[in-house]
Amino acid sequence: MVAAHYFWPKLLDDVKGYIKRCETCQKSKNSHGLLVTMFHPLQVPSRRFEALSLDFVSGFNADRGYDQIMVITDRLTKWAIFCPLKKSVTAREIAEKLLELVVLQYGVPRFLVTDRDVKFVNAIWEHFAQRLDMNLKLATSYNPQTDGQVEGLNKTIMEINKGYIKHHLATVVRGTY
Repeated sequence: MVAAHYFWPKLLDDVKGYIKRCETCQKSKNSHGLLVTMFHPLQVPSRRFEALSLDFVSGFNADRGYDQIMVITDRLTKWAIFCPLKKSVTAREIAEKLLELVVLQYGVPRFLVTDRDVKFVNAIWEHFAQRLDMNLKLATSYNPQTDGQVEGLNKTIMEINKGYIKHHLATVVRGTY
């Protein structure tokens, strides 16, 4: 984020050093362990927007009613699309957003990886995928590492959000951010 607005020699080193010394940044990080087991990896896509991952990040205070972010990630380029939504969003509304944000702009993906949320395991999504000739891939139950790429991005979003809110709480409460 800093590199988008500033440049100086060793910028990355300075930012990493600051984060290591920042108490708020360190307290906001999640610790995690690795599950060692045998799973089959997802196939590497051969073109951009051929294979997407779709997931949700929640745990935010509702801003204008939005209390989660839909994260759509291109598995080849790592390009991410973020869309604020309400937790009450329906399967149909998610499909409409995917059409609007991806299909109409980049074409129909061949593969879509999601978790086993009831919003994806239903007749609406089966019909949606069938009509678009899109292959739905469901992540392994209780194993978010199935789609570790999007889960890693979700973790980063949460860490940035928690750190930002804690550091700028007075500003956020006044609504001036």
